[in-house]
Amino acid sequence: MTTTILLVGHGSRNQAGNDEIREFQQQWQAQHPDWRIDLCYIELADVLLPEGLQRAAQGSDRVIVVPLIISAAGHVKMEIPEHIEEARAQFPDVEFIYAPHLGSNETLLAILQKQLKSALKSLAMPDPKTTGVIILGRGSSDKVANGELAKLARWLFEVTEHELIDIAFTGITHPRLETAVQRQVRLGMSQIAILPYYLFTGLLIERIGKQVERLQSNIRRLLSVPVLILVLIRSFLNCLINGLPKPPTRLRRKCWNATAVSTASKPNITTTIIRVAMSHNIQTEQLTQAGQQIEHDSFAIVDREVGEHNYSDGQWQVVRRMIHATADFEFNGLTEFSERAVEGGIQAILNGAPIVADVEMICVGLSQPRLAHFGIRACQFIADADVIAAAKQVNSTRAVQAMRKAQRLGLIDSGIVAVGNAPTALLEVLRMIKEDGIKPALIVGMPVGFVSAAESKDLLAELHDVPWIITRGRKGGSTLVVAAIHALLSLAETQQKNG
Repeated sequence: MTTTILLVGHGSRNQAGNDEIREFQQQWQAQHPDWRIDLCYIELADVLLPEGLQRAAQGSDRVIVVPLIISAAGHVKMEIPEHIEEARAQFPDVEFIYAPHLGSNETLLAILQKQLKSALKSLAMPDPKTTGVIILGRGSSDKVANGELAKLARWLFEVTEHELIDIAFTGITHPRLETAVQRQVRLGMSQIAILPYYLFTGLLIERIGKQVERLQSNIRRLLSVPVLILVLIRSFLNCLINGLPKPPTRLRRKCWNATAVSTASKPNITTTIIRVAMSHNIQTEQLTQAGQQIEHDSFAIVDREVGEHNYSDGQWQVVRRMIHATADFEFNGLTEFSERAVEGGIQAILNGAPIVADVEMICVGLSQPRLAHFGIRACQFIADADVIAAAKQVNSTRAVQAMRKAQRLGLIDSGIVAVGNAPTALLEVLRMIKEDGIKPALIVGMPVGFVSAAESKDLLAELHDVPWIITRGRKGGSTLVVAAIHALLSLAETQQKNG
């Protein structure tokens, strides 16, 4: 099978920005001459996306489309997928795989942290408590895309000693840079580091430089750090060259095993994208004919023995998979849904919402290729040293402190909360909703046990403004939570394919 990797850049009126992307593609190609790596742009360049897809499809059995874009706004969510669908119709024998955008993740965080520290060294390491930081993004009409910048700012706050880290935007939305600078000056910052959150150079970067110069004429305490221009792309390329495993000729393997990447350091973003894109089989269904037949027969048995039920089609997909996972028909009746819980869960998955689990077993049980298809990160913090220390200090449970840490990292609000073990984790999330005003996209609340398990689910069922799926009574468990989320992933994939 011949595979082409098609890199998609945004494009810029500043030719230097387009040249940087081209240089990245050429250097990557030079490191892997047996790969076929093409390049196109969304706008403002010579080879645009429709032509790029046509070129990539010619002589290929598979095209992996990799957007070199940080945030998931209109280009990532609508424009690129629409062009891919047109290419699929034009080249029905070619498989097109859409890899996730770069997004906000720990690798970007590490790069931001490193470059900020390096810049502050030039000032003889000023006190971070009096040094403000502003992460400056492009801005979008998409609130989720803007939220990624806020999430990264919170992460940077968690791993540094800076007490004031703000976000600002160059256009479309607010606050703008000048407003953020004025705020930090009023709050007593002795110096301010501005981190442009851009992947490549362009006219906007030039404008930012001029704006910073103008601000500096009045405020002599600004330090503009070009973190995500040349610095970031070099970091991507260096990590990629050092960390990417050697694939067989023409990338014949259907999937790269996660262990193929060196564990000496955390996986870099581009490595993750390519590994995800090579995961050929992303459906929830079994991958072999024999496995498919067993699963099909099992579902048929469940349908036959249950007969008529009171669930909608989408709800039944969830309940049926839960019964299939446990062979316990009592979940036909014990499982309850809030209004539009299934629809809310599907939309959260399509938006790439993070999944916050109360225990590691849920994260282990969830299929990583299926999550990666939607750019979803499943996380849990129950065994983190700081969580354990906090629980001991205030005499609470690790589950409570783990949920608090997840909230500090900005993962629960608009995320999917998955509780299959600890009632205290669910009770803590309910407290956050009531007292802190957070609003998860979906709560899968199925803690198991004799102390507070049933009661915590009863309290969850009283919510009217947050979607939820629960199992009534003492029964529950991580297996059920995993089954429910896998059913939602399958429904989301079907909706994605059907448009």
